[in-house]
Amino acid sequence: TILSSLYFPQKTIKHFVLLPSTNDFATNWCQSDHLPPEGSLVMADLQTAGKGQGSHTWLSEKGLNLTFSMIYYPDFLPLDRLFALNMVAALAVWESLQAFKIPKTSVKWPNDVMIGHQKVAGILIRNTLAGKRIGSSVIGIGLNVNQTVFPKGLPHATSVAIATGQEQNKMSILQRIIQAFEEKYILLKQGNFASIKSQYLRQLYLIGQESLFYRSDGTPFHGTITGIKDSGHLLIDTQGRIEAFDFQTIRFGRW
Repeated sequence: TILSSLYFPQKTIKHFVLLPSTNDFATNWCQSDHLPPEGSLVMADLQTAGKGQGSHTWLSEKGLNLTFSMIYYPDFLPLDRLFALNMVAALAVWESLQAFKIPKTSVKWPNDVMIGHQKVAGILIRNTLAGKRIGSSVIGIGLNVNQTVFPKGLPHATSVAIATGQEQNKMSILQRIIQAFEEKYILLKQGNFASIKSQYLRQLYLIGQESLFYRSDGTPFHGTITGIKDSGHLLIDTQGRIEAFDFQTIRFGRW
């Protein structure tokens, strides 16, 4: 098939016209008596209850975008390096866009892919633990491909079609995302965490640029992103002092 895999040839693909949430379906599948093979994929033409980070909802028009979840068993990954999966997923989506020569694509900490200052993709990862290791990971990705009109409440959304000026082939983009994810996942499994992290930092949105942020209590401050910790915390230089933030304690000023 078009989604054949070099690294995970046994994977199962489930494609639905309509599904409340590919992440929910994949999570339940992982808890069933018949575990899905690693690399398995759940796709939906339309998600009716797709979730983003926190309480945000992923809005997608039927058939125009990619909404899918991949299933992996990264038991080799220590819990303090869980963020590596976010990096691999974001880089895979970012890499899939490079064929279009779209300017100013980047990965935005912790879970987005950007074109300029607009969001083109979001990632939501759901991990289940087995003792002190990860039992299974469901990696949900939503990528705006051919949607060109967004609700007024989403002024920061864009799509591949908007950026390129024409409709694009969703399945060929999906193939590129999966191939890039599998290649980077194998690298991670082989112990190449540092190389994944350096790739991520090279493409990180707003790194090295003084920007406006808000603390969780709403206090605004200016700072410059300097990097991320191995744990996934965002490092920001605030007037000469480096502070570490998790995604619940900071938000970007533009949003």
